[in-house]
Amino acid sequence: MDLKTRMSCLMVLLLVCLVIPAFAGGDDLYQESFPIPEMSMSKATLDQSAFRVATVTNTATTGHGNVQFKVMWNSDTNRYQLLIWSLDSSYGCTGYRQWFDAPTTTYFASWPRRGGALCVGWPPTYAGMNSSMQLLDVDGDGDLDVFQLAEYVPEEWTVYLYQNLN
Repeated sequence: MDLKTRMSCLMVLLLVCLVIPAFAGGDDLYQESFPIPEMSMSKATLDQSAFRVATVTNTATTGHGNVQFKVMWNSDTNRYQLLIWSLDSSYGCTGYRQWFDAPTTTYFASWPRRGGALCVGWPPTYAGMNSSMQLLDVDGDGDLDVFQLAEYVPEEWTVYLYQNLN
C-alpha cells in the first residue's frame, strides 16, 4: 500500500471517529425536559395537589406487591373508572376487586365507590399497568397527572391523585 492510499485511509478513519459522532450526538441538546412532580405524600397537602381519590379499608391485604390498580375510561358512564385489586384470601378465595367512578364535578375530589366483587382472581395484565403509580392526563389540560397507590396504615390502601400544574 503506497503512502497516498495510507493517508486516504487515515483521513477516512479520522472522519469516522471524530466528525460523525459530533453530529450524531447533538440530538440530546434538543430534548425537552419535563418537571417531575413532588411525590412525598408525608409532606403532601391540598395546596400541593395531593388528593385522596379512593381509600380501601375492607381488605386484609398488606404489602405493595399484593395490591394493584388501574385507571381506565368507562364508555358506559363517559367517565374514568378506578379499579383496585387486592390479593386477599381472608374471604376463603383469592382476589377482591373494587371500583370507583370519577366524580362528575372535578377529577380532583374523592371518587365514590361503585361496587366490588369477591373471588375474581388476580387481575389480568393491562397495557401500562403498574402496581403503584400511573401517569394520566385526566383533566385534559395537556400534561400528565400522577396517580399513586400508598399503604401508610397496614391493610389500608389509598390512591392519591397529584394534579400537574405545569
